[in-house]
Amino acid sequence: MKISVIIPVYRVEHTLRRCVDSILRQDFTDWEMILVDDGSDDASPQICDEYAAKDPRIRTVHQPNRGLGAARNKGMDIARGELIMFMDSDDYMGEGTLGALATYMDRNKDVDMAEFPFERIRAGGQSELRTFTPRTYTDPIAYFFKEEVYAHSYACNKIYRRSTLGNVRFVERKKFEDMLTLPRFLKACRKIGMTSVGRYVYVNNPNGITAKAGKELAHLLEAHAAMMDIIGWECPQGIREKLFARYYAHVLNIQIDVYRLVGRKMLLIRRKRYFGTPKLAMVAILGVERTCRIMKTIYKTCKNNR
Repeated sequence: MKISVIIPVYRVEHTLRRCVDSILRQDFTDWEMILVDDGSDDASPQICDEYAAKDPRIRTVHQPNRGLGAARNKGMDIARGELIMFMDSDDYMGEGTLGALATYMDRNKDVDMAEFPFERIRAGGQSELRTFTPRTYTDPIAYFFKEEVYAHSYACNKIYRRSTLGNVRFVERKKFEDMLTLPRFLKACRKIGMTSVGRYVYVNNPNGITAKAGKELAHLLEAHAAMMDIIGWECPQGIREKLFARYYAHVLNIQIDVYRLVGRKMLLIRRKRYFGTPKLAMVAILGVERTCRIMKTIYKTCKNNR
């Protein structure tokens, strides 16, 4: 078995067929699909069983609701493929993707994880394609900053060697599992590849986990704080300070949103003054907490004046 495609399933009766059919339409056929029904209470379990009955490459696992991370972990526990991929059941795979990625991994035996292009389809049908320049990294920190991975830390537009991941598993019972688990995956990889072949299609789901994150956005902030702990809260050696400041600005926006939604939950630390955006300038002068407080007031005022 070359590729195991792991698909958690939860209340997706309207999109599940599109997801599964996109794999069935691939010209590459040496794959298995693991549908993990995570306690769905709609027609999703029946749809999973229907596909499994028609194609021996498809396996269905039913379990009580435990969340996305646990569903992915279950799939990893029983996967038999040399390579592993993850899909969300409201998304789909572009034509020719599996074959192109299998060929890439065969030609690059020392690559443990490869990231490939993705397309994001937003509400209203607007489409945005993100492609990558082919290159490889042996330093995960360089990969994280130079490719701005924090802005696309998804598990789904990547392919992994199962032997490399070993016992590495997703964080459970947390939202934004991808960013929380990313450091574990990076630590396990000796070489990371960027490729221009393949296409994963994210479809905006107004009822999805990210769209309904609300106060659980604090989990995403925790993930970035953990990443900052690994980095040391300062620009790593060999990384341009401009790249680090851009990441700090990204995390600052999350911190401001968490402060607004949750209250005084401060995880972001300022070790050095960075400029480049109005918010960074505010932090440089006023500090993180006062900036969050001011931005919360501005947001509330703008909302009341609408």
